[in-house]
Amino acid sequence: MFTDNLFSSKVVAAELLRPDEHDPEFVRDYERGGIALRETSGGINQKQWMFFIEGMTIYAKIMDTEDKFPVLSGKNFKEVVGSFDRNMNAVLVYFADNAYYFYWFDTVTNKYVTEELTSDVTSPRLCHDDKRDEALVYSDVILTYIKDTKLIYRLQRDRFTVNYIAGEKGIKGREIIRFGMNKSLRLQWTLDQASKYR
Repeated sequence: MFTDNLFSSKVVAAELLRPDEHDPEFVRDYERGGIALRETSGGINQKQWMFFIEGMTIYAKIMDTEDKFPVLSGKNFKEVVGSFDRNMNAVLVYFADNAYYFYWFDTVTNKYVTEELTSDVTSPRLCHDDKRDEALVYSDVILTYIKDTKLIYRLQRDRFTVNYIAGEKGIKGREIIRFGMNKSLRLQWTLDQASKYR
């Protein structure tokens, strides 16, 4: 959704598109998605999904249904943030074993990749910005976090290898509370005092 990595010339703040709701404990997360995991026939803007932790497994499920689908297992997960790429592969940030991890499907190697984020990374968040069918060419999964008093984001189109700086002023002591596409079709970060909601 970024055009040449440029931001709007003025702030266009608005409510985030549903179902991007804030969970203060980050034990569940909500995202728009398709009709099933790895099923793209109807696009990725069809159903409201929830990612959640149960035992030592992170699950995804379509809201108001009983079926749940295991995404990742085998760790003592404490937090999860989830999204989907254009192929309806799950993309996760999770906290386990005193570290944040980033989990995503690399279409170049055709397998999932797990990256441990460095210890100076705080409040990592995810979104797939523009899920509309007409946005297929330019939409992106975006990983963002605070590091070294900078607001950083990384794009799937770069295979998440490039760190872009979204902001440097007023970042210290803050946490990303909400992140996603808003109703004015702008990508929006909401920051507040770190740990205020915990």
